Amino acid sequence: MTTPTPANGSGLGRYTAFMNHVRRLCTTPEGRVDLRTGLLNGIGEHHAETTSEHGHGDLWRMYMRITTGNYTIPIPDQTPPARRRTAEEPYLLAATLYATYDAPNPKRTDTPAPLKREPDAQPWQNLGWTLRTATALRPDTARGILTSLCECDYTDLVTELPATVSLLRSGGASIRYPVLIRDVVRWQRWPDDVRIEWARSYTTKQNSSKENTK
Repeated sequence: MTTPTPANGSGLGRYTAFMNHVRRLCTTPEGRVDLRTGLLNGIGEHHAETTSEHGHGDLWRMYMRITTGNYTIPIPDQTPPARRRTAEEPYLLAATLYATYDAPNPKRTDTPAPLKREPDAQPWQNLGWTLRTATALRPDTARGILTSLCECDYTDLVTELPATVSLLRSGGASIRYPVLIRDVVRWQRWPDDVRIEWARSYTTKQNSSKENTK
């Protein structure tokens, strides 16, 4: 079963719906802990050929949490069984990054805080946009991070993203997780397209009405 994807004119509908699901899971201490476990256990290193070597067995806890209530990670139905794990990886990565660096701590109150509506992600709000609007970073530092990421192949990108997101969030920069999922998915097949879009968003200032959505 594939979880229904809401209509979304931006093309981010399935990714936005997934992140809304993740945000709900993070409103309980148990849910947030299980999703954070993915990062603690090296989500970027859990490819089939390395799992037994590195012993990242606890990732099943994260997977079971996400798929609670018969929820299905929204990868295409026609994905071959041998590729399902790779296809799901961008979603698991975004989930564990959000749980680690963005999700409010539900233990701060006796009852879960109500979910606040997240701003609608726009297609151009990718990591290039994030780095351009990261006021806590020097421009040469931001450009260097972008250059380093764009030189990565897929495996290296997944490995590098946790440290990059940690740095950006510590400086107050915004991450649009639906866009991040979309870009990591596309990096598997069309990395040059994503690199160009990141570079374009980094170098091109959007109009003021768009910039005010950050």
